[in-house]
Amino acid sequence: MKMYSIRLVFIFALSIIYSICSYSAYAVNIRIIDTQGQPLENTVVSLPSVSKQTDTNIAVMDQIKQQFSPRVLTVSQGQAVSFPNSDNVRHHVYSF
Repeated sequence: MKMYSIRLVFIFALSIIYSICSYSAYAVNIRIIDTQGQPLENTVVSLPSVSKQTDTNIAVMDQIKQQFSPRVLTVSQGQAVSFPNSDNVRHHVYSF
């Protein structure tokens, strides 16, 4: 039930934000919280973009001390991603 209410609030908030952003060029600050008002870690909010331009920077998801770094990586559709391995062990994630 808690997850359902969080999703409803989240969907409602995104619909309002999308309405505002699609008609103006204002900056939007978003804070995602749980039902107790605590910030949710590693949360990504995606808003549709009017621009169809692809980010030409290569995003990097490294493997350091047997963990992904950064913990969360956001990329645009069509953006290249590199998966280097900075560890001394082989992992199961590769990019070719």
